[in-house]
This record gives sequence, structure tokens and C-alpha cells, in this order.
Amino acid sequence: MLMSVFSAEEMLRLHSIPLYSVNGYSLEAGELTITGLALAAEGQAKNVKVGLEQTIAFEFDYPLPSEGAKPIYWYWKNSENASYRLRIKLADTTHEGAFFPFQLIFAGRHQDKPEKIRTTNIIPKNLSLLQNYPSQSSLKRVQFFETISSVATRGASDAYRIAEIAQLHGVSPTSARILDWGMGHGRVARFLHPVAGANDVHGIDIDPENITWAQQHLPQVASMLGPLNPPTIYEKRSFDLIYGISVMTHLVENVQRAWLEEISRILRPGGLALLTFAGDSAVAFSSQHITRDWFEGYTRTGRGILSDNALAGVISDAEYYKNVKVKLPKAVSLCSEYMDVKASYECMFGYQDLIVMGIS
Repeated sequence: MLMSVFSAEEMLRLHSIPLYSVNGYSLEAGELTITGLALAAEGQAKNVKVGLEQTIAFEFDYPLPSEGAKPIYWYWKNSENASYRLRIKLADTTHEGAFFPFQLIFAGRHQDKPEKIRTTNIIPKNLSLLQNYPSQSSLKRVQFFETISSVATRGASDAYRIAEIAQLHGVSPTSARILDWGMGHGRVARFLHPVAGANDVHGIDIDPENITWAQQHLPQVASMLGPLNPPTIYEKRSFDLIYGISVMTHLVENVQRAWLEEISRILRPGGLALLTFAGDSAVAFSSQHITRDWFEGYTRTGRGILSDNALAGVISDAEYYKNVKVKLPKAVSLCSEYMDVKASYECMFGYQDLIVMGIS
């Protein structure tokens, strides 16, 4: 483990925004239990609260021991006690709606609309939304930490974030033609209708196994196998909303540029492109896997590349899929060469930053 190469202060300069995760759910004895991790500001438990509607009866247990967190967040004070347990008492709950929403509230963070979107999660009430998923190995190729227990809750919450950010910037998912660029097995795309009422959802991915599964199991999403490099078969100005969660994070710069040009081609005027990049917080998260030389190169250039074997043997080009870090200002500058950058948000999707773009 390489954590001793760096000081905690160096990593905290990169990663200062409190992060959290939803690890999964269980249903037993009349309680819906959601578990996860929340990094408290200054490591103090009093700096993490949970917010739910008054019609939801619940108990929130925090902090709890967080096995496995300390090796990753070694630089974050008290990360070994950062787990939470949210217990929704169903018999005493009168909440209406298809999802239980809850927000993790971090002290010191301005509670504006983007922060509320970043820290709000939704849990499906309809059990049919928790079924029909591919194998564990297929899940992990999309998100390494995904499990059968977590995939639905994370997918639904990411769909909520996509829909809310789109609406914040003037695009309604209900009437939009939407493309999930890098859809995997449909982790997010499958929830766009139940979460946001979207009725025209398309998806494309380079993973043939996951796309085949999605085509067979998610007929509501018009999915297809896509090329490693553009162009796609989509006509010019095809979509009102294009999003890519953790796609740019695996592409080297020349490939990022090619896809930015393609996205700008198929995006309609007035539409939005929402793309995530892995920057400073992601580097801190990966600190046990990087060397001092790599870190200094990233600090100097704003870019860094690590290996990623998630698609080894799945796609034809073994050199295509990487673990790419880009500082947010550099990513914004890159995107602005191809589209109008409307906003950027640090750590909107876990440790990944989000850039919102459009074309005139």
C-alpha cells in the first residue's frame, strides 16, 4: 500500500467535499434498512444529518464502524467510523409516492439546489423495480463496487440526479429524446421512466454482453452496441438530452475529443449533454494506487492515466479502456472547445465531477 508516500494534508487539498455512498438495502420485520458510508466534515459525527419527509418514520444510526473504508480514505479523519444505517419503519409511515427520498446533509455545505440534488437518494417502493438484473460480473464492469443489493438504489438515485439537473437547466426528461451514452446493462436508463416519466430513452455501449442482456430484458430502452470510436449511426441533431456517467473517465484525450465532437453533432440546439470526469477527489480516492511521480505529473499537467482491466477480453482493443483523471478546470476547458459549458459541479456522482453543456 502506497498511502505513506503522501501526507493527509496533500490528499485533503484534493478531496475536501464530504462524500457518501449507498451500499444496499434489506427488508425485514417491517423495516426497510438502507446502509452506506458518509464522510463527516472534520471527522465529527455531528456534521452529518439525514433529512426525510415528515410522513416517513425512521431511525438513523451514525456513526457505525466502516470496515474497509480506512484503507481507501486513510487521509479522512475517523473514516473507520463512517458507516450509517437508515431504518424506515413501514408500519408507521404514511408517505405517498413511488420512491422514498432521503438526503444526507453535511455541515458547512451551502444547501442550494445542486447540493440537494447531489446528496439526495431515492429508494424504490415497487419491488418489481428491484428485480431483473444481470450477473454480478456484468454489474462490476459498469461500476466496480456495484452489488445486487446496491444496483437498484444507486441506479434510481442517479436517474433522479440526471432528471433534476436536466430540469434545472431547462430540459424536461418527460418530453425529451434521451441517450444514455455508455449505458452498460441499463443501470440508469431503466429508471428514467419510473423516476422522471421519460418515454423516449435510447442507450449505446461498447460492452457486447451487457448490451445483449439489455436488449433482451429492457425492451423499454432502445439499446444498441456502439463503436469504440465515433461516428455513431444516429442522425445529426437526434437528442435533447445526452448523458454519460463514467465514460469520459476511461478515454484518453484524443478519444475524448472525438466523442465530444460526435456528441455535439447529435445533440439538438437547446438540448443538454451531461458528462462526468474523474478529477481531484478521484485521485485522492485512488491514492493507495499511485506513485509520487504519477501524482506530480497529474498536478503539473492536470491529467493522469492509470490502467483499468474491467473490459479485458470484452472489447477488441486492449489499449482503449483506461482509468483517466482530469482536473475539473482542464475538463471544462476541453469541453468548451466543442459545446457551451453551462455549469460544472464537483462530486455530483460520487467522486466524479459533472459538466453540463449545450449548443446554440
